[in-house]
Amino acid sequence: IITSTRIAGALYMPGAFSLNAQAAVQALARELVDMGVDIRTSTPACSIQVSAGSVAGVTTATGLIATTCVIDAAGAWVGSVAQSAGVHIPLVALEASRFVTEPIAEVPPQMPMLMFSDYHNLYVRAESGGLLIGSEEIVIHPPTLLAGLGYALGLTTQPGPDRGGGLGRSIHADATHTYHLALARAFADVVPVLGACTVREVRTGLPTRTPDMQHLLGGIPGVSGLYLIGADLECGMTRGPGLGRLLAELITTGTAQTDSIKYQPDRWLNHIELSRSE
Repeated sequence: IITSTRIAGALYMPGAFSLNAQAAVQALARELVDMGVDIRTSTPACSIQVSAGSVAGVTTATGLIATTCVIDAAGAWVGSVAQSAGVHIPLVALEASRFVTEPIAEVPPQMPMLMFSDYHNLYVRAESGGLLIGSEEIVIHPPTLLAGLGYALGLTTQPGPDRGGGLGRSIHADATHTYHLALARAFADVVPVLGACTVREVRTGLPTRTPDMQHLLGGIPGVSGLYLIGADLECGMTRGPGLGRLLAELITTGTAQTDSIKYQPDRWLNHIELSRSE
């Protein structure tokens, strides 16, 4: 699928694998139910109840669940759930899109995922007979790239350094699949099938980021029993199992086998407020 002299070298990981997120979550849910866990779908969690500096329960749409330990793993809503307990954290959820192509005959079903780290982190992988294509999000790219993309998408009249206007304000995050398509087609001299690929499906999600581009993991000083895990940085399926194990160790033993200090939610001492109503 790759035919180019531009490739100077590559790293192959024969033990790597791809994972169907939906199937993985369903499998985990079945195991949890078999262990006696009560999973309540379609039950909104309205707020975390705090009393005398400790978690007292969770108010849901169907009533109060009394508990002294709450794990806030609400993805894009981690911040809003934590805020219900008076905890304010700098977490941003950004709408991001990927696209899946129509079926492509040249794509083998067991094709390894391809990642081009020196080409805007463009990646392609087999998906339902076609390719799923994405890259780094437009909102974190340098101005020079933004200008080139603005020209490619018809938002500016000529390529060149962006002096602070144009694409950075003109394109909405949910249009990033168009940006990915422009990158892919410009890369057709390396991966020829990208030159004529057509969009079959657009998939949109809400990846989350923190100011220092690190995960959130750990307890909250001043609110005993409240733990946060979030800021996936678009690495949720890759790093999620490890982060989950770290949090489990912190909750059950008070320490983790791997140092998680850089993920502590209280690392922004000047940005976190605790405003509890006793």
